[in-house]
Amino acid sequence: MGLLYITKRIEFSSSHFYFNSRWNQDENVRRFGKEINTHGHNYLLELSLEGEVDSITGMVINTVELKEKVVQLLNEFDHKHLNLDTPYFQNKLPTVENIARTLGEHFQLQNKGLNLSRIRLYENEDSFSDCFVSQKGTPMEKKSFLTTKTYRFSSAHRLHSRRLSDQENQRIYGKCNNPNSHGHNYVLEVTLKGTFDPADGVIDDTKNLDQHIQKEVVERYDHHFLDQDFEEFKDKVSTAENILVIIWNRLSPFLSNRLYKLKLIETRDNTFEYYG
Repeated sequence: MGLLYITKRIEFSSSHFYFNSRWNQDENVRRFGKEINTHGHNYLLELSLEGEVDSITGMVINTVELKEKVVQLLNEFDHKHLNLDTPYFQNKLPTVENIARTLGEHFQLQNKGLNLSRIRLYENEDSFSDCFVSQKGTPMEKKSFLTTKTYRFSSAHRLHSRRLSDQENQRIYGKCNNPNSHGHNYVLEVTLKGTFDPADGVIDDTKNLDQHIQKEVVERYDHHFLDQDFEEFKDKVSTAENILVIIWNRLSPFLSNRLYKLKLIETRDNTFEYYG
């Protein structure tokens, strides 16, 4: 039997602030904004293990045992000020990337017989970071990270192809072919990849990236009729698939090779992903 993956989720609450001593006050404010003040989060940790199913127990690991190990891991972090109450963020920022890496390192030290596969840490429901762990001894600080941020925009559209007859459009798209349009609360997840300097604690200048994505996607498409208001949809059907490709092409010149994946949630039942 091949490997299976088991994931345990658990919440913890901590406070922190961002301040890089290598930069002056103005540069810290430019980079981090309000994050330089002490504030807090309800973090959600997802810890994934890989392993084979035990022929006797039928499990990779007992989930009760795994929960106990994760609770033990979080004892030093839960209801703490990460900068002031722990020794781990004296020379590195308590960003979601650094916290994920630190938790992964500690879990590996405390549980050498278990194969940690991935740490995912949610700072809030709109922002999370993935750290993928090698089982070949690669130090976690040298591993690649994926950081994901969520954006929302509300748009109207009509699914209609100029290459098809009215009858064909109606047959293929049904109610979505309504000439007066319909709409969605779109949820876009932008995932960036890369390594990072633990002292800075982030993959890139996330504030600048966030402003760019807000401008190119949210401010552009929010509260608009896509098919009528934008040239890019004049010759393309405004399906979620085409929307994803168009957004990728708008973002990729600025994000270069850092853009890893786009995920578009059109409804709770329909989700689309694009890797460029």
